[in-house]
Amino acid sequence: MILSQSTRGNTRVVIDIADQRGYLLVDGRVAVDTPVSTARPGKWTPRGSFSVTQKVRTGKISTIYGVEMPYWMRLSGSAYGMHAGHLPGYPASAGCIRMPAESARVIFDN
Repeated sequence: MILSQSTRGNTRVVIDIADQRGYLLVDGRVAVDTPVSTARPGKWTPRGSFSVTQKVRTGKISTIYGVEMPYWMRLSGSAYGMHAGHLPGYPASAGCIRMPAESARVIFDN
């Protein structure tokens, strides 16, 4: 299994904003392929390369919207992150990268 080979040095997440897809890559191979929901019109999901600088499995609440954000993974100390959340099938977030809970859990753990 690809995930069993995951290490800090060979694993990364790629978000395709145009296609609303997220990929967990291990040694360049796709271990997870998941739908995502990024920023709705008028909001912004940052582009570039980031590190996960904080992880909170449960209990993280948005200070702006008051919603739970399980499997929170902060991007390079910014206000943006990846987390489990509602996926309506189109860009709908305030800027974070939402994904299904099971995908968020696997990415959080790897």
